[in-house]
Amino acid sequence: MPQVVFCRLNLLPVDIYPPVHKARMMDIEGRSPRHACMNKTTHCPIFIIGYPRSGTTLLRAILGQHSMLTMFHEPEVFHGIVKAKQHLVDFITMQGVERVLSYLRQKNSSRKYLEGRELRFPRSRLSIRELYEILLGVPSISTPLWGEKSLGNIFYIHHLLRLYPNAIFIHIIRDPRGPSYLTISRKKCIPVNAL
Repeated sequence: MPQVVFCRLNLLPVDIYPPVHKARMMDIEGRSPRHACMNKTTHCPIFIIGYPRSGTTLLRAILGQHSMLTMFHEPEVFHGIVKAKQHLVDFITMQGVERVLSYLRQKNSSRKYLEGRELRFPRSRLSIRELYEILLGVPSISTPLWGEKSLGNIFYIHHLLRLYPNAIFIHIIRDPRGPSYLTISRKKCIPVNAL
């Protein structure tokens, strides 16, 4: 059975939940992992997931500073593959690739991410994993490790695990009062002092 690492950062105050002083890492069965990422031939991307305004962007920026790691910022590519109704176990033809690209170009965040990039597809049929990595830009990076922070990936963890059994997921949990306060105060829906 492949070991899956979930690293959970709990940023909730002590009065709501018991504190977690350091990130807990475990595999599916709850054991501490001896992770396969130490082997350079193993593909184990890092996926940062969490609620908006919980610190995911900060963590991506911090991890992205490491010389052996490239972190992609919110490309929402996997969401586009799923929404273009591509079966995740099949090979995808160029017609399917065009459907995915068409969908991604309609989404603002994905369009900005793909803008100005020359995409090269090595053959007329690709696996979903190959398409995902090409759209992200993985073949062009020089670092041995890579990862991405896309908020939509939280809905596709089981699909991503099928493609990358050794993936690392970092899930940030923040006290919901913080992001809610920021959202409400920016929209000025109700007075801030009413919270």
